[in-house]
Amino acid sequence: MRPTKFRAEEITTYLIEKKIATMAELMAALGTDARRTVFRKLNELNYRTSYSHRGSFYTLDRIAKFGELGLWSYQDVWFSIHGTLLSTITALVESADSGYFAEELDNLLHVGTKDALRKLVGDDCLARTQIGGQFLYCAANTGRRRQQLLSRRVQLGEPGTMGAL
Repeated sequence: MRPTKFRAEEITTYLIEKKIATMAELMAALGTDARRTVFRKLNELNYRTSYSHRGSFYTLDRIAKFGELGLWSYQDVWFSIHGTLLSTITALVESADSGYFAEELDNLLHVGTKDALRKLVGDDCLARTQIGGQFLYCAANTGRRRQQLLSRRVQLGEPGTMGAL
């Protein structure tokens, strides 16, 4: 059996010092030109990929200090306990008492969400309803969506709290 040339501990040591890194930085830390080698070593660790910056940054779960919403940032790079931007949006919208408008999600997540929201609605992962000239994104589940719409309409002080779904 061949001796191990690259060790996952080298990635751990590097990330503990730097907190986050790109694939190129991890390749350099391991001394390899092969992305596949880095991914093999990352798979031995509990790691996260950023949802901002097109997923080009990596960190370890033990480094990230996720807040109440499951988000963490370092140097304006954002990570989520839920993983990708699509998974994060879905989890946040489904758990929200009154859904989210796109602008609210943009501000919360620190990234543009319009394209991701369009995809999630197109894939029936989320639903949207127009309220006051903008779309409110809610859970795909009809019962949950009804609760979210009612809650939002109460917040907005709208009459007719049981509008179209």
